[in-house]
Amino acid sequence: MAEIDPDTIRTRGEFRDQLTLLRTSADLSVRAVRDLVKQAGDRWSHSTVGDWFAGRSLPSASSAELFVRVLRVCGVTSAEELERWLAAWRRLQRSPGRRGGVEPYRGLAAFRSEDAAWYFGRAELVDALVARVRELEADATLAVVGPSGSGKSSLLRAGLIAALENERAVVVLTPGDLPAKALRAAISDADGRPLLIVVDQLEEMFTLSHDEARRIEFSRLLTVERPPDSVVVLGLRADFYPHALRIPELAAVLQSDQIVLGPMPAKCIKQMIVEPARRAGVAVDNDLVERLLSEYGSLPLLSHALLATWERASNGRMTLAGYLSSGGIAGAVALSAEQAYGRLTASERNVARELFLRMVNPGDRTGDSRRPIERTDLDDTADTVVEAFVAVRLLTVDVATIEISHEALLTAWPRLQEWIESDRDSLHTLRQLGAAAVDWRDKGRDTDYLYRGSRLEQTNGILPRRMNALELEFLSASLVDERLANAARRRRSRRRNQLVAVSLVLALIAGTMAVVSYLKTVTADEERDRAWSRQLAISATRLRATDPALAAQLALSAYRISPTVEARSSLIEATGSPSVTRVVRPVPVPQAIAVTSDGRTLIGAGSAPTDTSVLRWDLGDRRRPVPAGEPLGVHKKEVYAAAVSADNKLLATGGADLAVKLWDISRPGTPRALGDLPDGPTNTVYSLAFGPSGDLLASGSADSTVRLWKLDFTTRSYRLVHSVKLGDFVQTVAISRDGRWLAAGDRAGTLTLWDLPRWRRVGVVSTGSLQINTLAFTPAGNELAVGTPRGGLQLWAVPALRRVASAIAPPDNWVNSLAFSTDGDRLALGSSDNVAQVWDRRTGILLAALPHPAPVTAVTFLPGEQELLTSSNDGTVRIWSIPGPTMAGATATVTTVPLSRDGRVAATVGGQAQLWDVHEPRSPIALSPPLLAPGNEPLGGAGALKSDGSMLAVGTNGRSLIAWDTRDPARPRRLLTPLTGPAGIIESVAFNADGTLLAAGSDDGHVWLWDSTDPTKPVSLPNPLDAESGYVFMVAFSPRSNLLAAATAKGTIRWWDVTDPRRPVLKATRKASLDALYAVAFDSTGNLLASGSSDGKVQLWNVENPAAPQQLGSALSGLHGTVTSVAFSPDAQTLSATSRGGQLWTWSLDNPSSPTLETVVSASPKAVWGLALAPDGHTTATAGSDRLVRLWETDPERAATLICTTATPALTPEEWATHAPGIHRPNLC
Repeated sequence: MAEIDPDTIRTRGEFRDQLTLLRTSADLSVRAVRDLVKQAGDRWSHSTVGDWFAGRSLPSASSAELFVRVLRVCGVTSAEELERWLAAWRRLQRSPGRRGGVEPYRGLAAFRSEDAAWYFGRAELVDALVARVRELEADATLAVVGPSGSGKSSLLRAGLIAALENERAVVVLTPGDLPAKALRAAISDADGRPLLIVVDQLEEMFTLSHDEARRIEFSRLLTVERPPDSVVVLGLRADFYPHALRIPELAAVLQSDQIVLGPMPAKCIKQMIVEPARRAGVAVDNDLVERLLSEYGSLPLLSHALLATWERASNGRMTLAGYLSSGGIAGAVALSAEQAYGRLTASERNVARELFLRMVNPGDRTGDSRRPIERTDLDDTADTVVEAFVAVRLLTVDVATIEISHEALLTAWPRLQEWIESDRDSLHTLRQLGAAAVDWRDKGRDTDYLYRGSRLEQTNGILPRRMNALELEFLSASLVDERLANAARRRRSRRRNQLVAVSLVLALIAGTMAVVSYLKTVTADEERDRAWSRQLAISATRLRATDPALAAQLALSAYRISPTVEARSSLIEATGSPSVTRVVRPVPVPQAIAVTSDGRTLIGAGSAPTDTSVLRWDLGDRRRPVPAGEPLGVHKKEVYAAAVSADNKLLATGGADLAVKLWDISRPGTPRALGDLPDGPTNTVYSLAFGPSGDLLASGSADSTVRLWKLDFTTRSYRLVHSVKLGDFVQTVAISRDGRWLAAGDRAGTLTLWDLPRWRRVGVVSTGSLQINTLAFTPAGNELAVGTPRGGLQLWAVPALRRVASAIAPPDNWVNSLAFSTDGDRLALGSSDNVAQVWDRRTGILLAALPHPAPVTAVTFLPGEQELLTSSNDGTVRIWSIPGPTMAGATATVTTVPLSRDGRVAATVGGQAQLWDVHEPRSPIALSPPLLAPGNEPLGGAGALKSDGSMLAVGTNGRSLIAWDTRDPARPRRLLTPLTGPAGIIESVAFNADGTLLAAGSDDGHVWLWDSTDPTKPVSLPNPLDAESGYVFMVAFSPRSNLLAAATAKGTIRWWDVTDPRRPVLKATRKASLDALYAVAFDSTGNLLASGSSDGKVQLWNVENPAAPQQLGSALSGLHGTVTSVAFSPDAQTLSATSRGGQLWTWSLDNPSSPTLETVVSASPKAVWGLALAPDGHTTATAGSDRLVRLWETDPERAATLICTTATPALTPEEWATHAPGIHRPNLC
């Protein structure tokens, strides 16, 4: 992979490549960058971020702050690195004409004001337009009218605006669906100079806005009510001329003040072809010029062909051969589109069709037009598609929207034409639906504005995936309202037929109508609440992968509004991950953090130009952090480093203002600034570290120097004792806990180690990395962890500085922060992959992966070691309970979750086995060390625990069972002799209710039995049970009888009576599925049995008569993939099932013949194989291919209580408006 180095950037192409490399190294799509920039408070929605990544343009001067935001979210956290990027940007601004650093042709996109130097062929028209504007009176409106593709946008932007932007304040906008609002917002940012208002694509007021009153309001603002001392210039597509004439104010402008764009003369076309290339130092062959002039028909198509030919130029020449290979004027656009389309997968091509159709407005007596759509209306599956077409300039994206680059694509790409024609009717209906939805929203969601009757029926042909969130909400509300209206009509009809007498009629009407009115109101409210609940639950599920704290509150909100299946599912899903509390910075900017050694105070210093405050929070109640005191606002520039002394008396901060500041925080209520340390750095401070006694402070800075000060808190004397120059910027410094060692890492990837008491350099090594981001000593000080870019994590022995092997595999992105637990057994890391991870340092097992919405810049264990504090670039600190309701330790897939009868002990089985105390499901504790087979043979995933917890039996990957005496779970004793007999791999293991019989289902098609009365001496029983059906995937005992059931690969269930286990009796065989059966389980009464098959179905059986089992009702379906496990709750009122698709489904068994779906939980990103329902009735355990066992709180009210204990702070009004627009906010806790 190429290295990220902005210092090497000399051309625009190199800028594009390096910026894209930075984005991909942060594992971000263009959309993800947009989302994070938007969260950070972006207000520059006009800037085309996608153009920067595609190399079509550079950030303009007005977009500098946006460019900084983009760099931040892509992981550029240091001031020095930021300055290197800005220097590269300034270099390109000073020399835009270098070959490879500029593209002189814009393709389908319009020229902008910053492209004026490359805009040729319209000089006479530009001069005429500029002169006309200068001649107009102070308050006047002028229209520029031309057909689609005549170059109106380029004329207005690269011609008119570029010529007048030094004379007038310029406001440029496109109307959108709220044109008046867009105009007012644009004008509000203008300075006090005379105003030039340019409205490009005026036709949008007809294609995107369907409210006549809005059109009239906008027209008046552009004409008779325009701002004082302003000139308004309108760009209008000629086929919308009749539409504009219907509005009196626009008609007056068109009749008196307009310029018409006619065909370009041949000499102007030649200038457009030749001059941009000449300015870039490239020649255009004469035969190419002649060919272009002869084939010219449309400016956009010519421009795209020129761009495609430019990209094929060689040896400083644009040639006819290059032009022909691009497809020519007639085919260049189609060729580019088909090449982009051809690189997509089958599923992505379906996404592409839906995406492009959403961006088309079908013409109504006009040509079709493009339609911008909000990026937030797209899901993640669209990212690859968008980027593919952005790369060939056919789509344009900015922070907020995406649109087709020019209407020419609508006719130049045959495939798109075919899509439009085949769906034209439904596109018309969808646009009408969108307009109605906007109108409904603007009228306060008044039901009078909903669709009814035939208008509602017309929407049947619209695919839901083509609708945005508002359109779906509007349609859902219309359907609900229609159902209510139909129900009311039916009730009225019945009442008419039941009237008997006039006197009774009057009484009944009076009473019944009141009840009906009430019930109608209640029913309508309930339907509305259910729709809101489902919408919020979906939002919570989507958000959980990036911000679980926010997602949990949304899930609880959904449940409080209405306990729908979706809301209950989302609520329970929130309980399967570590609890997390947020500490939100008032201004959402990155920050440098430090925590006092007692874990009671958090300090955060702003790392953004807009916020450099040093803030404090009281963590005394870690579930309810609160601000502590006033900000310590002394820093004038960004702060990148903060550290607290071990005795909690001193705070040190440093950053871009070239100073290390010291604070007395010994009295938390009255902190005092102690000033700058003497002989401080001459460049940005990146890192600070106190010695263990608090009398030494080390710093690393961009002047390539490590400094060490001696601090005397009592006398307030501080002096520099050492200053050492290294070879490059010092990114990080660390001091071991015993004060013996000081380490420093620099931007060149060099690691330096000193013996601190003797101040002697003991080692210098190159880590082989681009740079060193972070350092952390183990508690013993004998090893040093080094974090680097691109997923680099190294361990070095101290003081030898010798590499130490490590099994830890962090994300393939920048490692920004490292921290060891007090015992040194766990290592936490924060990554630009937007995740914090906790690893078992000795085994290399991942214990927890904690998702964030932005790069994680800091991690630290809090006292007690059960909580991890993290900070990310979204300006939020999070406190996680770790490892949470999970049990790690398996080294292979886990297919069963053995539980003791009392629910206090569980086993994890996969590669190795381990016993756990799970009486507190939110924080399970390992009871035993990992248990291995003789000779370290890997254990399989099948295992069983005797009901009293005294014996654990586990199948190996061979053909035997290994058993342990677990009466002392802290010290299990492996039985000397493995249990043998099966001739195939053991798929399933089970004990009977009293623990005297052990059964194993094998791939040899048999069920094998052992007498386990004595857990120290199990005895093999003769005559294994023949399933006569190939593999036996699962066995299960009835809890109330001696009935044993087996599920087989041929879809059959067999039942045996094992009252005499030496002489089992076959009771019944049933064909349960045409596909393989993977799961079988009895309920607690022994009268019900559930089976699960590979076709995703669950079947219930009545087995009261074991000789004649009967199916109950139809099979339950819907699970994604194979049903891998089934289980009943202890009270037999609930049935659960897991699937290979990672789901956990639960049904209520109030009526076993017709179970009711309760929840569908996404339990794992991989297959779930194991399932167990605890005796407490509200805890469920799942396990699978991700090698984790998760514990879920399945009682919704208990789940709500769990969330309420950590729901701090509550969602802000802004967060609620973002994630739940238009929805009433409920009381949560």
